[in-house]
Amino acid sequence: MTFLTELGGVLSNFKNLLFLTGALLAPNLVALVARQVGLGRHFTPQFWGRLGLAIFLLMTASAHFSNPGVMAAMLPGFLPLRIEIVVLTGFLEIALGLAIVVPQVQRLVGWAIMAMLLGFLPANIFAALNYIPFGGAEMGPAYLLVRVPYQALLIGFVFWASQTGNRRPSERTKQ
Repeated sequence: MTFLTELGGVLSNFKNLLFLTGALLAPNLVALVARQVGLGRHFTPQFWGRLGLAIFLLMTASAHFSNPGVMAAMLPGFLPLRIEIVVLTGFLEIALGLAIVVPQVQRLVGWAIMAMLLGFLPANIFAALNYIPFGGAEMGPAYLLVRVPYQALLIGFVFWASQTGNRRPSERTKQ
């Protein structure tokens, strides 16, 4: 096998993460281009980040409804009502995804998203340690070398988008 073939095989295991990262960052990239041509100066980069988070969460929520049985396998067997937990967390992701773009609650919602992501991490670890065939976890523990840092970066992105840069420049000078 050539290096590119091997690299393609490794990247295919992370195609979902790559796709979701594109959805997360796309609004900021569009805003950057818009600013360069004189459009979109009324919104902060964090606003576009929150829009990306909304898209990201709505997309991840869709898996909770299209594959609840597969996602339920990511939860330890001793948990009751695993499919119901998957469906409820899908609704949670939808609610948080919609709420993160509401300025009045963005900080609180940001903290809720960060807590949710921390809460989901044990399921990702369990799935990887048990080679659950969903979202790359079938790679086993090696998947965690990407997934755990990704989760940390995602939490950092949520913090940046929801907790920083939310005031207009005129509001910052008043302090």
